[in-house]
Amino acid sequence: MHKQLLIILLILFTTDAAGQYYSSGQEPSWVKWRMHKAAFGRVIFSDEIDSLAATFTHYMNYALEVVPKSLVHQPRKFPVIIHSNSILSNGFVSWAPKRMEIVSTPSFDASPEPWLLSLAVHETRHIVQIDKLNSGLFKLGYYIFGEQSVGAAAGLVPLWFLEGDAVFSETEHTLGGRGRQASFYQIYRTHLLSRNGSEYSYDKWLLGSYKNHIPNHYHFGYQMVGYANLKYGSKVWSNALNRVSRQPYSIFPFYFSLKKDISLSRKGLYIEAFNHLNTLWKVKEVNVYMNDVIFLIKNNIKNNHIEYKYPFLINDSTLIAFKTSLNNVSKITSVDLTTGKEKTIHHPGYITERLSSTEDYIYWTQYSSHPRWEYLNYSELWRYDIRKNSAQRLSLRTRYFNPIEIDNGYVALIENTNDGKNFITILEENGEKINSIPLPSTLEIKEICKDYSNGIIARCASPNGSVILHYRNLESIPDTILGPVFRDISNITVDKNHLYFTMTHQFKEEVFSLDLISNNIYRVSDTEYGISNFSISDKGSIVASVFVKNGSLPALIPNIKVPVLDTFIFEPNEPLYSSNNKPKDFIGDCEVKTIQSSKYSHIRNLFNIHSWATVYFNPLDIISGNNYSIYPGVTVVSQNLTSSLVSSFGYSYNQTHGFHAHAEWMGWFPKISLGVDVGNKYAILSGGPLATDSVIFQNKPLVKTSGRIRVPYMISSGYLLSEINIGVKFSQENTATWNYIEESYTENLFGIEPYLSLYLLTRMAHRDLRPKFGIYLYSGELSSPTQGSVFGTSFVALGGVYLPGLFSNHSILVNGQWEHQKTQQYIRSPRLIFPRGHPSMLYESAFTSSFNYSLPIAYPDLPVGPILYLKRFFSNFFFDSALVNKYSRTSQGMIVEKETLSSTGLEVNADINLFRTPYNYRLGYRVGINLETNQYSHSFIFSFDLSSIYGLSSKEVFYNINL
Repeated sequence: MHKQLLIILLILFTTDAAGQYYSSGQEPSWVKWRMHKAAFGRVIFSDEIDSLAATFTHYMNYALEVVPKSLVHQPRKFPVIIHSNSILSNGFVSWAPKRMEIVSTPSFDASPEPWLLSLAVHETRHIVQIDKLNSGLFKLGYYIFGEQSVGAAAGLVPLWFLEGDAVFSETEHTLGGRGRQASFYQIYRTHLLSRNGSEYSYDKWLLGSYKNHIPNHYHFGYQMVGYANLKYGSKVWSNALNRVSRQPYSIFPFYFSLKKDISLSRKGLYIEAFNHLNTLWKVKEVNVYMNDVIFLIKNNIKNNHIEYKYPFLINDSTLIAFKTSLNNVSKITSVDLTTGKEKTIHHPGYITERLSSTEDYIYWTQYSSHPRWEYLNYSELWRYDIRKNSAQRLSLRTRYFNPIEIDNGYVALIENTNDGKNFITILEENGEKINSIPLPSTLEIKEICKDYSNGIIARCASPNGSVILHYRNLESIPDTILGPVFRDISNITVDKNHLYFTMTHQFKEEVFSLDLISNNIYRVSDTEYGISNFSISDKGSIVASVFVKNGSLPALIPNIKVPVLDTFIFEPNEPLYSSNNKPKDFIGDCEVKTIQSSKYSHIRNLFNIHSWATVYFNPLDIISGNNYSIYPGVTVVSQNLTSSLVSSFGYSYNQTHGFHAHAEWMGWFPKISLGVDVGNKYAILSGGPLATDSVIFQNKPLVKTSGRIRVPYMISSGYLLSEINIGVKFSQENTATWNYIEESYTENLFGIEPYLSLYLLTRMAHRDLRPKFGIYLYSGELSSPTQGSVFGTSFVALGGVYLPGLFSNHSILVNGQWEHQKTQQYIRSPRLIFPRGHPSMLYESAFTSSFNYSLPIAYPDLPVGPILYLKRFFSNFFFDSALVNKYSRTSQGMIVEKETLSSTGLEVNADINLFRTPYNYRLGYRVGINLETNQYSHSFIFSFDLSSIYGLSSKEVFYNINL
């Protein structure tokens, strides 16, 4: 019970500064690293991307000149790690160890500016935020706890502020930024205008919902930070961070700082901000053409949020779209417009760019993982044949994006190489590469489309803004038909002599067109809530995904062109929240300087001590739920900057002095873990004449070693997610065990267990309790090779099957477990989970099975003050059974008896958040009946999502504690 309570307390007060002790994965072992010593710190990158490293260093120098001013703090030096082998555009700042990591592959979004510029400004803001917290009491804490002290300080700051402030900074200090794009705040605008104000509580916008679609903390934080900056000035946030670092003993220093400076709580700030938005968005022009919009699907969305993206008419009666919803996994769907019936065409994986369709084919690119290396992945081309009803992968281990069909069945797409080069690549119908057209190094290609003949039009981002190029043929030098402009242009499409595109106008994303002959700009659409994307049919009809109250629906938009001022498009997008600071116009005129770099030595940088504590404990044991203890002593934690080695060292004192070392090496294909513990306790002597009762301690220190070698093989490229692990676990300790046959003590207990584990699961929808389909398996045999005649062996096999229930988001889980022990002189501890309500027992062999049926009950989205937020209730009906060949002690000794166990019952669980933190917990109550004795059992259940707290995975991984 003490263990459970301590875990709960640790979890409740655990804080996350963009990931404490966070490792997002490794680059391949063959990557050769280099290092540049910049003014702000070391820049570490692979040897083929010197130019990318120079460009990012250039942008970082700009960011560090302008970003720190509003927080009145210049950060200390910090390292930057650049990953170029992943296609998942991303970046993060972590503080244990302190570092910034970025993926250099650009995001194919609507930003008019280079990806690395936006990333530099955004992540620099995080560096300034967290480094500012490294003062006051936490500066003292650094000397006691290391860098984890600053991470704890960040845990006292709301996550919405950290990300919202960074989004505001990227918008304020560049002419791009998400705060200038209607797509970033469109959900809020639609909600407020369609409901005449907010129907949701502060807690719901903050913590999310299973009932309704809620934008994440980036979106919410930008509204909060932007409004406060607009009305009260950015000094509010500088003061708040100062008070967090100097007055953490007030428990909620961020809250009290807002109350002191602006007389508002965080909830009060939310109310003011959303009232401001509601007033702002109500003042708009009359929708001239709204009555002429023809929805192709009836708006009967209830108790859900459904979006039909990338709509395309393949004929007068058939629509193709990419459909997302809360209930179901995203899918490509076909809609019969005469009957309204929908048909699922295909479940793709994670789509890395937009879909494109023709009468015969649908093209897209989707994510594909490397089996081992997290920072090596791909974007592969897929095609669906509408007539044959079959999907085919056309490329393998490529970096392709934005495919479109051109003449003769050829496909044009964007190819991005890991050294930052961009190409327009042409493929044959079978996926073979024909030609690649390189783009200038100053341009970052974002999107392509086919023109009215045999040419290609490309939208590119640049330091000077968005540029649209026209390649009239594959060998020609392109013409610039628009730009550079600082506008969030996207969804480019050509019909006859007009280039159509979307961009932000009057807080909405709408369709515009450019006459390619006269260069006149026209506004084409003026919808109520805006659109997300569109296509043009062969007959010239505009089919757009139009926002409605609970999602977006495909609709026909009249192709009526309203002229706008010629200078209109050359005016940069205004941010949702304006500020007095204007982005410094330096980037387009400044030349990127060549950097000097040297080899980055793995050996010299193998250890990077970042945190320590004045007690000894193993935090990874606590996280994983293993047995652990806390002793007086010292703990030191190390993680190198390339995340290939994580290690900890410590000293403890209990029965005697103890020394500890644990490490996990992840720099090779196999992952290798090793731990050594010497002392802390004395070695054990078990059985025999010297320990007739049970065990006694010897007069020598306990020496334990443990380790694991595993070869993970992950496949994540489609509707299914799978991973296989083949490995071996081993342990050794200097325990002395009495051998009854040889009548002597056997020293050094050694155990080894080869094992195989795998899972194969379908992707989950937002409301799913479990995967719709899937299996998992584990098998392993534990033995003691040097003491086989003493301990025998234990073989265990576990498995489960996921199946859909009777209705949407219902789930069936059937699992089974089997263990067989070849017992010798000692009986091993059981490893199976017994039927609920039954105690465990010693056995020779056992088989257990369980049937679980789970279903959602309600989505209350109910805040209980600032303490508790009830997000979902669900129940689980269970039936457990076991057939056990158990050991029973008789006057003649141990005998084996068969026993049948079974139980059934009900669990009711609530998904909750505590104290308005983003971490996910479950509270539950279980009642069951022992079918052999008809006795009832009761227990409370507390669970927490490891992924939400420690960033372990993208899936919910709940660790259960029975109270």
